Amino acid sequence: MSITLLLQFILQFLSLMVWLLIIPFLVGLLPTRFLPEKFRTPGIIFIFGFIIYLAVFELIGIIVVLNVAHGGMAVLQRFFTPVIIALAALGLAMEIVKRSVSLPRISLSHIKTFSWESKILWLLFFLILGFQFLMAFTHTSVDGDDAFFIVQSVIAVDRGFLYRVEPYTGYGTPLDIRNALALFPIWIASIAEKARLHPKILAHSFLPIYLLSLTYLLYFQFAKCLIRRKTEFIPVFMIFITLIQMFGNVSIFTNETFLMTRTWQGKSLAANFIIPAVLWLFLLIGYKDEAEESGKQAPAIYWFLLAILLWAAGIASSLAVFLGLILTVLLGLFLSLYRRNIRLLINSTLACLPAVVHVLIYIFY
Repeated sequence: MSITLLLQFILQFLSLMVWLLIIPFLVGLLPTRFLPEKFRTPGIIFIFGFIIYLAVFELIGIIVVLNVAHGGMAVLQRFFTPVIIALAALGLAMEIVKRSVSLPRISLSHIKTFSWESKILWLLFFLILGFQFLMAFTHTSVDGDDAFFIVQSVIAVDRGFLYRVEPYTGYGTPLDIRNALALFPIWIASIAEKARLHPKILAHSFLPIYLLSLTYLLYFQFAKCLIRRKTEFIPVFMIFITLIQMFGNVSIFTNETFLMTRTWQGKSLAANFIIPAVLWLFLLIGYKDEAEESGKQAPAIYWFLLAILLWAAGIASSLAVFLGLILTVLLGLFLSLYRRNIRLLINSTLACLPAVVHVLIYIFY
């Protein structure tokens, strides 16, 4: 490998770190100061930042897709890039001024407090996770949908059109509204363009590792909510989840199949991140600590983030928006009946408003 290629690879890697890790984390600092202190962890910061990141891209992207016929990709980058950088800078500035987040320090002394059983279980989990990373990177699956979704990413980068070129023929076509509101392939194109990578390379090599990590980070937050008192069982939960994902290919339609073989597609993001994130947010909304007062309400920031998540669901697929709406209303109804508090149902309904706007846009066009 020549020095030029090595430097190019380093720059591409650093660019991916900036746009896939640093920017979402800094954006996630914006809502963190409104969270209870025990939930101000790096993992939760990153998840919320990623949700806001996708929501902003979906908002600007829809406006551009519906109104710009030629050169839509350049217009999208021109508006999205400064907006998301400004949000990241604002999050960093607010954290410097307020210092509301106390990031935990993981040290060797902290790890030594784990029992030897926990250490073995965590090691086993990371070994399984490493194996999944290796298989995702070296044995990427080429799916028939690549002829549509990946080609849309390539068209966006090479020709600048957003859903106005037929990917199977290369000819111009009227706006494909069935897929035009699901901008995940365009998001892939945006990251690929910033990192100067081919969209197919990004989708089939780096994104599976990134999205797998994001999915397991979300399940880790599930474990922390569900297993509060006996934290030594958290690695058992994580190992169980990884094994389910590995051996869940009982049909081509399971979310496990999508996660392992079609990780880079919006449908996989919807099934393995968006819908579980709705459930997780309701876990946070319904979270009650024994030390908390029985009448204490969940922070309003959870409902705000739920509304953002339901809007961001549109980047994965229009079906994810419908499923998110139905799930939110049902969970809000059940939680309000369980707590005997009608405000929970009202808040759930209000959180659905951005997603309803998304549905109305889809129906109108």
